[in-house]
This record gives sequence, structure tokens and C-alpha cells, in this order.
Amino acid sequence: MENFYREEVARQKVNRKNLLRRMFFAALGRLGSFLLFSISVYYWITLGGIYSIAGSVLFLILFIYLVRLSANLNLQKKFTENLIKIYANELNMIEAKEGIFNNGAEYENLTPFSSDIDLFGSFSLFHLLNRTTSFHSKEFLARNLAFPLMDKNEIEQRQKAVAALSPQVVTCNEITATGMLNEEPATMKAFETWLSLPVKTVGNKFVLVILWLFPLASIASVLYYLSEGNYLFLLLAIVTGWIILSFYIKFINQQHGLLTYRLEGLKQYAGILKKFTAIDSKDSVVLKDLLKETALAEKAVKELSSLASMADQRNNLLVNLFLNSLLLYDLRMLHSLEKWKILHAEKFSRWQELICKIEYLISLAAYARNHPHYSFPVIQEGSLVLSAQELGHPMISENEMIKNDVEFSDERIWIVTGSNMAGKTTFLRTLGVNIILAQNGAPVCAAKMQLTPVHLLSSIRIQDSLHEQTSYFMAELKKLQLIIQELQSGKPALVMVDEILRGTNSDDKTHGSAQFIKKILNYNCLGLIATHDLALCKMEEEHPGEITNYCFESFINKDELIFDYKLRKGIATNKNASFLMEKMGVIN
Repeated sequence: MENFYREEVARQKVNRKNLLRRMFFAALGRLGSFLLFSISVYYWITLGGIYSIAGSVLFLILFIYLVRLSANLNLQKKFTENLIKIYANELNMIEAKEGIFNNGAEYENLTPFSSDIDLFGSFSLFHLLNRTTSFHSKEFLARNLAFPLMDKNEIEQRQKAVAALSPQVVTCNEITATGMLNEEPATMKAFETWLSLPVKTVGNKFVLVILWLFPLASIASVLYYLSEGNYLFLLLAIVTGWIILSFYIKFINQQHGLLTYRLEGLKQYAGILKKFTAIDSKDSVVLKDLLKETALAEKAVKELSSLASMADQRNNLLVNLFLNSLLLYDLRMLHSLEKWKILHAEKFSRWQELICKIEYLISLAAYARNHPHYSFPVIQEGSLVLSAQELGHPMISENEMIKNDVEFSDERIWIVTGSNMAGKTTFLRTLGVNIILAQNGAPVCAAKMQLTPVHLLSSIRIQDSLHEQTSYFMAELKKLQLIIQELQSGKPALVMVDEILRGTNSDDKTHGSAQFIKKILNYNCLGLIATHDLALCKMEEEHPGEITNYCFESFINKDELIFDYKLRKGIATNKNASFLMEKMGVIN
């Protein structure tokens, strides 16, 4: 895909250059047409004549057309620039560089286990996947990573949706580029408040009669003034209009305040929904269901966006004075908005969820597209199954990635030993990240993978807290306690612990670690315990068929320490601490 992305970046840059040239000529045209309009008006006023009037009208129409054309060209330019950013971002993601989308650092504490496998933050799984443009979509992606699916059918249906979307690179990226045109507010709470407020104008007979009669009366007064030169009725109409508005102005201002800063969010939603209608659902039930809802949602959200935009014109002094004086513009807009609310308010949260699902699936599809050699795992039901061939970490570049096979057969617990830097912790995170991907319906970094959906329970990265007066040791104990509490629910789980009880003395550590391992054998789980404590390896003999020893070895070759990061059966025998200390001059 790299060549395609580079070609698209180059092509879109050419498009942008052409658009800039067209914008320049449109700007010249606007200036010229305005000058000609002004000259025509001058001759119309000073000399009169049909040609002056016709010229004024013609040049005014041309000026308005060029203003609209310029606005459209500017929007196309912004859209093209977004595409350039998106395709350049895809190249960065393939090359394991920083991306343009949010890295999800604010969701770090969504679960106690997030930091263990780098779900959120810089160069995290969220950072690798995220292509969302709305606040709610970003949150939807975060929650799905923190709490992935557990149902086999749901995962398989999501796999089909990702597989169907993945080849549709242009359409998917155009959806994202459209979402980037209008930035959604950080929250839509005010808009949700507006949806919940009761209506005041719909069903009000007085308002209905006024909205029909008043414009007729005011237009009649204008025509009377133009024909007779008597402005009394026109003045009476204007005063009456503002008196009527005064009864509703407080409510109108409240409604406007709740809507005005959410206009960009509504435009964003409408644009995403419209672009999504071009997606080919193929054999995906998930995409077919989304497309069924999209047509109605796109039309309604676009209508609301237009109404809100028109209502926002009350900030224009000319509109406010002229149209309110003659047409009760504010009241008319409020009535239209409340009619929309009655028809659609209850559906809006569902449509918002529709946006979230679209952007979430596009994020997974982009990841799948960028890694065509990754595979969709086979999802199992019933007893716990976990196996993978050539399993690697998707956030490690291909030229540095070391892959390993994983297969839990009859054993339930793996005790993994190895020296520092040998690869134990990376292996735990590799397995955890791929399980999260698998249970989100995404392909995994493996040639093949089979698994029963599990809850990930881990204790890998421990932090003490000065603020909470929690020592490192107590922080670890609390995490182990949380693992046991989760296991007691009976949910199938994978427990991953790195260097258990490292904060206590060796005898106490060995005893406590062994007891913890024995305890989790009583629950519906598989376990990976990475440790330097070789004494724990004796448990393989004590629990044959349930506990197995695996290791990562280090080697010394010609005064150099070498790691191959390959998983082996057995117990690690080589130690690198003394060798490195001597080599660095710490000891003799």
C-alpha cells in the first residue's frame, strides 16, 4: 500500500494546486463583478435606463455566484488537504511513526489493566488504530479496546465488516476527510439538553396563525408604502412584530445558545453519513444494517444542520433587523427547529452511535489494509483455547519483529523465565495486544490464531503513588487482589503477571508467588507468569499437565551479549547481570 499512498499524496497535491489557481481567478472575478455592479448602480441612479438596471441585476447575480463558487472551492481545498494528511498518516503508521490522530492518552485509566499492554498513549494500540474525527467516535473506539467483545458471533460479524471495508480505501479515506472538515465540539451536552427541552411553538395555534398572517400583513404594508408613500402601516407592522417576538425572545436566546456552537458537529455528522452511503456492504450484515439506517439519518441530520445554520443568521445585523421586522424570522426558525425535534429527537442518540460505529470500523479497516499479511483469527466457543503461529507485536516494525508460536494444550499455566531484556515482558504484551485486536474483529499479527474470547487480567506495569500514599509493593498487591476478584466472577480469563512480588524478600516472594499460581488454577483461566525466580519452576513437577516451564535465553558470544527473543520450552540457564556489570566496569 505504500506506493498507492505516495501516489495519492502526489495526486492530491496536484489537485490542491489546481484548486488554488481556480480560487485566484474566482477572487478576481468577484472583484471585477462587484466593481461592474457598482458602476451599473451608479449609472442607474444618475442616468436611469433599462440597460443600467439589467446590468446591475446581471452583475449582482454574477457576484453572488462567484461568492458561492469561492466558498465551494475553499471547501474542496480543505477536503483535499485533509486527504493529503490522511494518506501521509497511513505511511507514518506503516513506518511506526507518530500519527496525526489522537493517541487516547486521556483513556489511560479506563481499566486498571490498560497501561500493562500499552492500550493508550503515545505509540499505543489506540494510536495505531485511531482514524476517528468525532469525540464520541474516539470514546467508542477506546471503550471497545478496553472492553472487547466476548461473543463469537459478534466478533465474526465484525470481522466480515472489517474485511469488506478494507479494500475500499478511497471511500473510507474520503469519509474521514469529510469528518475532518468540521470539528465536533468537545461535548454535545448542550445539544442533548436542547433535545430534552419541551416545545413551545408547535401545537400553539396563536403561533401558527401569526406565522402565516403576519408576513402577509407586513408585505402588504410594504407594498402600500411603495405605492402611496404612507409608512404608517409599515411602522405599525414593524412595532407589532417586535412586540410579538418580545414574548419569546428569552426562550429563543436560550435555544440559540444551546445550538450555536454545536453547528460544526451537526455538519460533521451529516457529511460522514452522506459519504458512508457510497460504501459497498458486500456480504457484511453489520454494514448492511448500518446502511439501512444511514439514509434516513443523513437526510434528517442534514436538515437539522441547515435549520441550525439558518437560525444562526440571527447574528447577522441585517437579517436580524430586516427579516425579524417583516417575517418574525427568529420565531419562524424556532418553530421549524421544534418541528424537527418532535419528529427526530428520540432517534438522535442512535444516529450518534451510527457515526461512532462507522468511524470505529473505518479505523479497524485502515489497520487491516496496512497489514494485508495479517490474519483474522478463528474464534472458538466452550473450553479455553489459545494458539498462534508466528505471533508478533503489531507495533514493532517488520524488520525488527521476532515472532513466536503459542499453543496452550492441556496445561493451564506457563511459567516463563529469562534474564533481563530477554523478551519476557514484550512477549506478554504481544499476546495481550493481539487478543484485544482479535476480540475487536480485527486481523492479528500472526500467520494463524485460534482463541476462545477471554478477559485480560494483568499485572505488568506497576506504579506507586505518592498522592495516594501507596508503595510499589502495596500497588502490586492491590492489582493481584483485583485479578482474583475478577476471576471469582467465573468469566473466562487470561492472567498475565510480570515478575510477581518483586517488592519483597526472596523466600517470601517464592512462597507468595507459588500460592498465587495455585489459587488461579482453581478458576476458569489460562495464565502466563514471567519471573526471574527459578524456584517457581519446580511447580511443573508438582502440577504435571497443568503447569509448564518456558523461557527466553540470552547468549554470550565473543564478549557480546546476544538475545534471539525466541520462546523455548524449559528453564532459562544463562544470566546476564554479572556479565553486563563486569563489562560496564561496575564490578571486577
